[in-house]
Amino acid sequence: MVDALIDFFKDYGYWGMGMLAFLSGTVVPVASEVLQLFFLGVGLNAVGITLVATLGNTLGGITCFLLGMRLVLRAGGFLPNIANVAGTSAAD
Repeated sequence: MVDALIDFFKDYGYWGMGMLAFLSGTVVPVASEVLQLFFLGVGLNAVGITLVATLGNTLGGITCFLLGMRLVLRAGGFLPNIANVAGTSAAD
């Protein structure tokens, strides 16, 4: 099992880190920060890993945001008004 992970890290390199960081930025619980240490262990550049992880994680977060907005708009654009929920109006 460990050998398979090491082979994955070696074979996919920066692309692998980017994919795992993208998944970490979405709803999949992947600890991309911990995985950065493993990618460092197979000889990848620390600055390159950090840049790729940042890009992947950001793109994952943007993807979740866009999917959420699409669901909200599909549901009629309903977003609760916090002032009305609290029993006050915006004019108060």
